[in-house]
Amino acid sequence: RREDLQSVISEASGVISRHKFKLPTIEFKKFDGNIRDWLSFWVQFRKIHDDPDIALVDKVEYLIQATVPGSRARQLVESFPAIGKNYEKIVQGLEARFGREDLQIEVYVRELLKLILHNAM
Repeated sequence: RREDLQSVISEASGVISRHKFKLPTIEFKKFDGNIRDWLSFWVQFRKIHDDPDIALVDKVEYLIQATVPGSRARQLVESFPAIGKNYEKIVQGLEARFGREDLQIEVYVRELLKLILHNAM
């Protein structure tokens, strides 16, 4: 038992000594429903999504906070009651509305065409 306790203390000391400086807090960019911004939003939010230690109801609250008030994204999130069992449904709704690959391609192709037309003039 004493050896186990010393092992835990040793591991904890190693973790503490590796982090001698405080990292700045990451400010999450709020998602407003613009399809062009979906990928960067989801890459950032996925850190919360994939964390098994965060309760589903808290993930719902984080999603609410991570969307712009009054935006299409916030409206979709708030169309479900803010309870844990709805978290997966909310994520599926966001992915179906903003994360569809065909829509992503269409948006980026339009942007490229606008650039081409603008440069041709």
